[in-house]
Amino acid sequence: MNSLHTYEPACKDSLGKFEIEREEAYKQMMRKELQQEIKRRDDLLIEHYPRNCPICQGKLYAHGKTSTLRYLAVCGEVKIRLKRLYCTFCNHIVVPSRFLIPKKSISAPLAERMCDLASKIPYKKAAASMAVQHSIKISTKRFWAVIQAEATLIGG
Repeated sequence: MNSLHTYEPACKDSLGKFEIEREEAYKQMMRKELQQEIKRRDDLLIEHYPRNCPICQGKLYAHGKTSTLRYLAVCGEVKIRLKRLYCTFCNHIVVPSRFLIPKKSISAPLAERMCDLASKIPYKKAAASMAVQHSIKISTKRFWAVIQAEATLIGG
């Protein structure tokens, strides 16, 4: 008898189903709280940012928000738009809170977990593992790029 045919999937287990549902609800709550925290910090930075253009010293005016930024955290993907300022003299656009979202748009705790996975298994399997363990779908190419960026930061 093949042992694979005797295994019962966890989704038929009522407690397993409850556990999966609670985990997803918790991740959803964390994504919402993270989004609110980014907005709070964005509001605070825009309020205290000097209204002089860093290029020509002209006056900066509110100029809407950036396009939607996708930020990957341990709890999943958070979509956010940051406020921006505009100089009418030189057409320079400033986003005071741009440093809140890292260049690769991946949180430090998630990048740390990705590096740990990459040190133990191949990139393709590690990216697939992220989908299973964290419900985060990331391409092998992007996974590799994040690991390379982290490696340069930590020196190897």
